[in-house]
Amino acid sequence: MTIKCKNVCVTFQVRGKVGRNVSITALDNVCIEIAPGERLGILGRNGSGKSTLLRVLGGVIPPSKGMLQNNSETLCILNINAGLNQELSARENIKFVGRLFGLDLISLDGLVTNVESFVELGEFFDLPMRCYSDGMRMRVSFGLYTALESDVLVCDEIIAAGDASFREKATLRLRDRMSLSNTLIVATHNHSVLQAYCTRAIVLSAGKIVYSGPVEDGWQFHLSELKNGVSGSVAQNYIV
Repeated sequence: MTIKCKNVCVTFQVRGKVGRNVSITALDNVCIEIAPGERLGILGRNGSGKSTLLRVLGGVIPPSKGMLQNNSETLCILNINAGLNQELSARENIKFVGRLFGLDLISLDGLVTNVESFVELGEFFDLPMRCYSDGMRMRVSFGLYTALESDVLVCDEIIAAGDASFREKATLRLRDRMSLSNTLIVATHNHSVLQAYCTRAIVLSAGKIVYSGPVEDGWQFHLSELKNGVSGSVAQNYIV
């Protein structure tokens, strides 16, 4: 099913320096349609609203105004450390999340085996995650969320923790996961990711879509903004 955003706005309330409430418009009247099977790359400077748009499209946060239509099974890989219980082991966490996704026993066992093989934690796999280093927690989270399947994959750029060999392994796994998704929505600063996986690009600036079209043209548009020093931060949209 086509994912539709119509006149979507997202506004956050924060406390200003002088003690007054400040309204930050992170997305400003965004309209977009993403067809089934489309692979959309989202570009923009830091603070332009990319992560907020991902969260809206993935159903993590609701629009403050406007309409989102997305009835597809959607998996968001944004904060991959979220949602895991540090008092449980990696094995127990994986089983718990798998049940939430409605996996049967055979699929659940396959998920555990898949992640256990990928993360290579040895006996730590059955110890509480509070005993893990940050890098070990990242491995488990990354391994788990890239093993789950969905109609739509929404992801931010992910830098895997660990040594060079594990980062290479994680990169290959993420590429495989992207290739299996029906619809892909990814925010990226990486030209090779854009070329390899995306069929269309949009560029955000200060919470607005300022470009939508072919991937390579979108990349050049993005580079021109960076070169010319165009401010694309949602901080421009402060309303005191």
